Amino acid sequence: MTAKEVTECRASLGAVQWVAVQTQPLACARCNLLLTDLTTDPKMSVAQEIQEIIRELRKSATVLNFFKLPGVSSWFDLVVVGLGDQAHLNRPKCSSTGGMLIFLRGRAICRGAPNPMILVHWKSWKLKRKSIGTNDAEVQALVETEDWTRLLWTDINGAGAHDNSRNLLEASLDEVQNVPGLLGTDSKGGYDSIIVNESPPLGLSHTRAALQTFQLKESLPRCATKLVWLASDWNLSDALTKKKWECRESLDFFLESRVWMLRFDPQIIRSARKERQSPQKQLSTEAQRSTVSRTHKNFGVLQYSNSLRICDHEFNTPDAISCSGAP
Repeated sequence: MTAKEVTECRASLGAVQWVAVQTQPLACARCNLLLTDLTTDPKMSVAQEIQEIIRELRKSATVLNFFKLPGVSSWFDLVVVGLGDQAHLNRPKCSSTGGMLIFLRGRAICRGAPNPMILVHWKSWKLKRKSIGTNDAEVQALVETEDWTRLLWTDINGAGAHDNSRNLLEASLDEVQNVPGLLGTDSKGGYDSIIVNESPPLGLSHTRAALQTFQLKESLPRCATKLVWLASDWNLSDALTKKKWECRESLDFFLESRVWMLRFDPQIIRSARKERQSPQKQLSTEAQRSTVSRTHKNFGVLQYSNSLRICDHEFNTPDAISCSGAP
């Protein structure tokens, strides 16, 4: 493209990126990656992809809804759900992309059943450090996903009024523990390096990645966060790292229903890509999404029902997904 065409594409992409950051998470990853492509290799295909995103947003823009969550009567009853993912080496100069989604949900989500969730934050970004393997990149994405949302939520609700004589780190940890957190990943290697592996490098090939894993390994119990492993097609943050429609399909389904489930299947020992080719897996996925759809149809009733309220001791039961998510 000529210099004038690049300038026009940059202006259009900037407008689309603003919309993606504000209200359109389905376009966020593509805007991020196209901006890199426009800088490094300005081909006409980049302009065509920008036009495609503009047509898509004009035709079917996402409307963000905030609603009353069933079973939530106070700010203590919420669970902050963070889903993180990465796309390895999908940028120039061996760089990778990270993606994250943050949801608010009542404690019934820990049972693994379909539940309404509110999307409050999303992000697609270039990982700061070049990663040798996919597990290194997954750890980077998880460290970013285990973020400040719960601390901000507790401060908003008045839990941040602490004694100035106390250590700020200890006071912040006490605040965060008021609101449970779930952190989800579809990386079995990344999950094992945090939960299972006890060797000095935690099974990772890069020292910096091992240090970040140690940091995350120690912060999870201190912050009352449970790490769970999900199949790739149930990890909605996959849409924040790649351009392919297959990666955005699950998030598009969620944005239509506002209902999702953190499902763990102990029988899954292969990647989701191979599982999709299995007829049994396709039938299983259709049945699971049918369950989500039925929950969505009954959401008008569930929205004003108090029957889903979960007590603290039920959140830690052995059959809860937050405690039985080990592969």
